[in-house]
Amino acid sequence: MPPRYGPQTRSGAGKRTVLNAGPDPSNEAWARKGAFLVRHFSPNAPGALKKSNGDPTPRALGAARWGEKVPKSDRDRAALYQKGKRMLAAYQKANKK
Repeated sequence: MPPRYGPQTRSGAGKRTVLNAGPDPSNEAWARKGAFLVRHFSPNAPGALKKSNGDPTPRALGAARWGEKVPKSDRDRAALYQKGKRMLAAYQKANKK
């Protein structure tokens, strides 16, 4: 029987975005949010932040869904990338055994 696709068989855990990761870096939300920021706003991530008419792209709007400001420039993109790296490092340090 072929695999079924659609809303009944979502890949992954289907977790929602994290608007507030909280102050505790050992929280799993820190790792998820940090990984999202690093993945989507790294210097070599493909795609633009603005459309030709000046509106933000869906990728840029993804930052707002995670509780961040919508990046408008490469400087904003770099700041989100660095924040994600700091969040991942803090999470790894807090959960080191």
